[in-house]
Amino acid sequence: MLIFAGSYERFIFGYSVSDDCSQPQEVVKRYTFAAHKSAVKCLVAAGPYVASGGADDLIHIYDMKAERDLGILLNPCDGAVPCLEFFTPESRSLPSHMLSGSADGAINIWRCKDWEHLKVMRGHKASINSLAVHQSGRVALSVARDKTIRMWNLSKGRTSYTAPLESEADWVGFLKSGEAYSLISGSRITVHSTSGALLAACSVPRRILCCAAQDDSLMLLGLEDGSVRVWDVRTSGVVGGWERAHTSRVRAMAIMQAGSGKLPSYLATASSDGTIKLWDTRRLGSPDGAASEAAPAVCTAQVSTDARLTCMVAVDPDADAPPRGMKPATKAPAVGAAPPAKRQKTDDKSRDASSGRKEEGPRAAIVAKDQRQHRLQ
Repeated sequence: MLIFAGSYERFIFGYSVSDDCSQPQEVVKRYTFAAHKSAVKCLVAAGPYVASGGADDLIHIYDMKAERDLGILLNPCDGAVPCLEFFTPESRSLPSHMLSGSADGAINIWRCKDWEHLKVMRGHKASINSLAVHQSGRVALSVARDKTIRMWNLSKGRTSYTAPLESEADWVGFLKSGEAYSLISGSRITVHSTSGALLAACSVPRRILCCAAQDDSLMLLGLEDGSVRVWDVRTSGVVGGWERAHTSRVRAMAIMQAGSGKLPSYLATASSDGTIKLWDTRRLGSPDGAASEAAPAVCTAQVSTDARLTCMVAVDPDADAPPRGMKPATKAPAVGAAPPAKRQKTDDKSRDASSGRKEEGPRAAIVAKDQRQHRLQ
């Protein structure tokens, strides 16, 4: 298993770990990518792919099965890339599409097979904070700094529903069942039905910066004060957790191994204090799937990056490799340049992700906007 963490200092750090966090282990540093020209805003992973969005208007793509830097995508719109989301069809191991949010309020759809830009969806009046794609691939949700939530019809590439929010939402995500979605806004988290009805709500003393869940019933929340809380959606109450998971903000969580109950067995967390920690969270669970205040998680390993971390993902390096025959792609133009109207010639040299050597390989494509209607499938 590989863990990648992005930082304000523009670097992405990669570490090799075991997904069995029951015993102390060595966290081995494998990669350091100078991924962006300024802060790394977000990281996502699906199959062998890891993608990062930066404050420099770029998206950087890596294939960790082949250990290759596939290249960069230039945001076709204006501004930073604060959020990314892969969509993987249920019957496949590789993602088919990627959505990227833009600081100008636009949402872009990319095809992962050749990294072609397919569509721009506009509607928000301010920067996109978070994106979520339903498991069906038919609809997506977005929240932005304009204090609205939008539902997007991905078959038609346009908004199907818009609603104002009482306060700006920092994050949106569908629950595992796909029958409801969750919103984080400051120190408050809510769950809503797909029709928008409020199903559960919880407020905690400090701002919620991240969450993780393997079940619709219980969610792990990472707080600004460095603590982790377990929220029971069924009762809307905090039913467990542990203090001082980190000395500063818990910026990201990743489930390392799913549990037999409603909580994961092992968890990774990343913090603004520069540390990544691995946790054995099995003690949190009880036979009925609830959580226990008296049994906090146990930290079994940690590593310091000496950087201010902003995001983190975990990826399985043994995931299926991208299909052979993938179209070669082009080197990105300079930051601020307009996207080319036609595909450029292939730059057949790509940077080896592990050693920095030059070797043959595909690079990500930068293509002009295409207004064709598109459905994720």
